[in-house]
Amino acid sequence: MDLALAVAVLGLVLAGGLRLAPAWIDAGRQRETDTRVGRVEAALVGAMRRLHALPCPAPAAGARDGQAGPCPLVSSDDTFFMGAVPWQPLGLMPRDGEDGWGHRLIYAVAAPAVAGAWGCAAGTGSEAGGSAARGIPILGSDKTREPAQGAVFVLISTGPTAAGSLGRDGHRLPGTDTLGPSARANRPPDTPATVRDAHAGEALHAAPAPDERGADRFADRLHPLPLALLHATLECAEP
Repeated sequence: MDLALAVAVLGLVLAGGLRLAPAWIDAGRQRETDTRVGRVEAALVGAMRRLHALPCPAPAAGARDGQAGPCPLVSSDDTFFMGAVPWQPLGLMPRDGEDGWGHRLIYAVAAPAVAGAWGCAAGTGSEAGGSAARGIPILGSDKTREPAQGAVFVLISTGPTAAGSLGRDGHRLPGTDTLGPSARANRPPDTPATVRDAHAGEALHAAPAPDERGADRFADRLHPLPLALLHATLECAEP
């Protein structure tokens, strides 16, 4: 009887552990994602300190060489580019350009930052007023901008959902048609050359609207560098 009871208790423990295993695995993958995002953020800030400019995104789909793709010569405050992390010119490893689920991290960067128009020497123009429309716009669930001033760059991990994401070999995963408009807006084109225009209503989305189709499958996490914090992050000397 004691042996039968012990076996029954062990079975319950194992069953409970199996139910918890997926959540435990996802938590570990999220921690790995946060670690890699931190490395990429540090490398991007370092590049801006050294070169006074940020690299163009790598093509989202295709070869895994991590090279920055060509971006058109656009420096409008209201335009930005999207693609994959260009890990090679940043001195990173290929895995640093992926999240913990093995999907390519998405990298969006404001056109002026690629053109070298922002930085310690150039400034950001925020003192001139009208800065609320500058940088990459990020919308919350109520579709208002957050942060108010926009971002210099944004890293996006698509989490366990993965629909429409890019695999580590550059193929686009199926399921884009099941995504709501907020998640679709966070998916990059296959090449980074397409200019996205905030004045045309294009923006990234930190959260879906509560009544949005596919809101329950939205798992994107955005990691922005707000334009308002750029000089403090670069540790620019006071003029």
